[in-house]
Amino acid sequence: ALGEVQMKKLPLMVEKRRKNYSKFAEVMAQFDCIDIQAETGESSWFGFSMTVKSDANFSRDMLVQALNANNIECRPVVGGNIIHNEMMKYFDYTISGLLTAADRIHNHGLFIGNHHIDISSGLENLRDTIWRLEK
Repeated sequence: ALGEVQMKKLPLMVEKRRKNYSKFAEVMAQFDCIDIQAETGESSWFGFSMTVKSDANFSRDMLVQALNANNIECRPVVGGNIIHNEMMKYFDYTISGLLTAADRIHNHGLFIGNHHIDISSGLENLRDTIWRLEK
């Protein structure tokens, strides 16, 4: 019964998350130093992934510190380079070729969460935080 009630709310929740993504994309379009995840299909936008470009005036670690200092929670991108995970010592595997893209995401990427409520003020805080870093 609880699941049925929640499922009825899902379309509106996804719609609100998608609106937040539109605002996020608008904010991030102001910065040439960061790449954001592009939409493929119709995402529900659980969160927003980004990578700091190599020619940025700051590193991923500097961005993470600034975000934390401004009450913006962030996490590593889940799809980074899994071979750097401690658990990989338990697997028998081979790697064919370079893992350049995975390493880039692993070393320069981060993820901030989304919500099904309006997060415009948080996105303004994100914008201001990045502007201060760029100076």
